[in-house]
Amino acid sequence: LDQILKQSGKAFDPEAVRLFMKATRLDQLPQQVKEVLFSELEPGMRLAKGIYAPNGLMLVPEGESLTEKQLHKLRDYNLVDTINQRLIVYQ
Repeated sequence: LDQILKQSGKAFDPEAVRLFMKATRLDQLPQQVKEVLFSELEPGMRLAKGIYAPNGLMLVPEGESLTEKQLHKLRDYNLVDTINQRLIVYQ
């Protein structure tokens, strides 16, 4: 799984990797949160975990409700430097 994550955006499509990771995760998330794909992020979703760039730079902090402007910036950033982390939001 670690190797697949490392190759996300290189050898593997990032959305396919996220879906694969979501389907194969052995750990269970608490009932009040869910994992979403990058393409499923919508305005108003509140992050249960912050979103970070691959270099560790925080893009959106935990607890923040996403705005349309933030989503636009995240999508633009993702085109340049793929965001490979699990995306966890409150239900």
